[in-house]
Amino acid sequence: MNSTSLIMLSLKKNGIAAILLAFVGGLFVLKYSARATELQLFVAASYFVGYVLLSIWVCGVDLKHSIFSNDRALLILTAVAVVVVAVLLVTLLPEESRVGRLPALNESIERLLRGQLPWGASMQNRPSGFPFLFVLALPSYYLGNLGFLEVLGILLFALSAIKYNYTSGNGWLCLIGLLALPTFYYELLVRSELFFNMSVFIFLIVVSERYLSPSKIDLWFAALALVFGLCLSTRLITIMILVAYATYKFRRSILKGLIFVSISLLIFVLTIVPFLWWDARAFVLQGPFSVQMSYLPPTVAFLFFLSAFFIGWKSLTLRALFLFLGTLLFGIVLTSFLLTSAASNYVSAVIHDGFDIGYFIFSVPFLLLSFERITIPGGGAA
Repeated sequence: MNSTSLIMLSLKKNGIAAILLAFVGGLFVLKYSARATELQLFVAASYFVGYVLLSIWVCGVDLKHSIFSNDRALLILTAVAVVVVAVLLVTLLPEESRVGRLPALNESIERLLRGQLPWGASMQNRPSGFPFLFVLALPSYYLGNLGFLEVLGILLFALSAIKYNYTSGNGWLCLIGLLALPTFYYELLVRSELFFNMSVFIFLIVVSERYLSPSKIDLWFAALALVFGLCLSTRLITIMILVAYATYKFRRSILKGLIFVSISLLIFVLTIVPFLWWDARAFVLQGPFSVQMSYLPPTVAFLFFLSAFFIGWKSLTLRALFLFLGTLLFGIVLTSFLLTSAASNYVSAVIHDGFDIGYFIFSVPFLLLSFERITIPGGGAA
């Protein structure tokens, strides 16, 4: 493939990621600008266009001929700035939103520490998290601010960008893309943990690319399979990430891939067995399966599950896998959103909280890491 074809392919991939991210950001702008103006559609459309144009421009910034001659220094400086902003937002600003995710997580942890099942019909908020999510949240809970969980997610994302992307300026690009999204500030202000949840898996994937060999079963193989299994015990949608990545990683060692996934699934099952033993009926009727499986019809969910295998098999690079995974997660949430909107209307689904648009954040870190700077051989950026 010649250089012109490579540039066009990169432009196409960047365009897909930018449009999907602009849609997610525009949806948040639409929802929250409606509280201040009746021109919310115009404001959201303006944001959409602006984000796409910003993405195109930033993809072409020639860092080698800018005042920042060192790509890595610029990336680390930006990453530090992103983390500092996150810390300031969760420590200085109070959480006063109508989003129930923080209260639900807090209530589940408190019930668990009191020796009660962390799900139940009597709860004020209906939590959807699996057991290991509560374990991951415990340090932030004891620090008195669950918002630190999201700060940790942003830190893991920044570290992933540094580890995976620093050599060509792509990491800087994805961090700028993050700062330009209202979802970045939304997650911190409402103390949500969705971005954190996905960043954990991205960090695991980046670590796996360094230490996981598809040709042998060793300590790293077992340890990473175990950690993936624990992290599956956060949200059901994460099974899509494991399936896609394992298919991508073990396409030439299918048996080892099956062993890896089997270990992860076994660990996941072991995390929920104690709660089934504790109160199987309550776990089934009010637990995370009942909540998370209600978002899509089983047939549709199964088709997305098969799609995870397909994108893992078709992805030739990790950057392509991130793009396809981001698109898949976006498609899952969009389908649920459209089904909700069809049952009512978009105003009810978006403006009046008929649908939790926060779930679109699942796709954000993957789409950001799929960004690639456009460079012209023998010259600067495109």
